[in-house]
This record gives sequence, C-alpha cells and structure tokens, in this order.
Amino acid sequence: MSFLDKYTPMISKIIIGGEEMLNLYELVKCIETDKTPPLIEECIITPYYINENGRYELYQYEFCVEQENGETFEEYILRITGKRKIEEVPDDIIRIRRICFTQIDVNNPSGILKKIIEYFHFLMNDEEVQSEVIDIFTEFDNKKIFVCIY
Repeated sequence: MSFLDKYTPMISKIIIGGEEMLNLYELVKCIETDKTPPLIEECIITPYYINENGRYELYQYEFCVEQENGETFEEYILRITGKRKIEEVPDDIIRIRRICFTQIDVNNPSGILKKIIEYFHFLMNDEEVQSEVIDIFTEFDNKKIFVCIY
C-alpha cells in the first residue's frame, strides 16, 4: 500500500501495463490541502510524461525514500553512478540526486513530506526537465506528468 493511496480516488490516473500512474499536478493539490499527511514508508517514485503521442519515463529523476537506517546519500549516489568516491560524481548529478533522495526520519515525518512536495514542484517547474520533455514531445505541460510508486 502506497502512502499516496488515500489520494487516488480524488485524482486522475492512467493504468499502463498494469501500473497505476497518478497525475502529479492533481496529486500536489491534494497533498497541499490535506491537514492529515500520510505516513511515508520506503519507496521509489518514478515520474513519467504522458500525452497522446506516448509515454516517456523520466528515470533520471526517480525519487528514493530510503529507510531510516538504510543507505546514506553518499552510499546511494555512489551505487547509482558506479563511482568509487563522491568527488568523481559531477556536480550537476549531485544536485539532481539531492533533490531526488530522502531518508525516513521518524522524529520528523513532516520533513519527508515537505521534501517530496519540493521534488514534485521541481518536476513541474525545472527548466532541464521541461527541455528534456520538449526535445521528445515538442511540448511541455506540467499537467501531463504522472508518477508511479514502487
């Protein structure tokens, strides 16, 4: 069960290959108006841009919610980049991965949700994300971003 399940009856979704994709724009609106934020567990949030011409996975912007005693940010970035030292990882990759990573902190559950909301706003407003989508679809509409929770 995903921490976003409480919002799914209220937002648009698309099912592709058995996977439920939630409309990000609508999801953000629900989360931001909710006065009882959900309990967040370890998960991966994968974003997609979907329009009538197809689906594009924005895999490099996948968000990782790591368990409290799980990988640190440095361990995580070294694993996904295959580098041996953090100094070998380009600054732009570190910047993006910092936006796309958080660890569960049982003493500050609202901090995790805040980080996820910041990530969602990043997906909808970042010029690099928009440029990448425009290169594929010749358009960008933040209401066409969907997420899948694993």
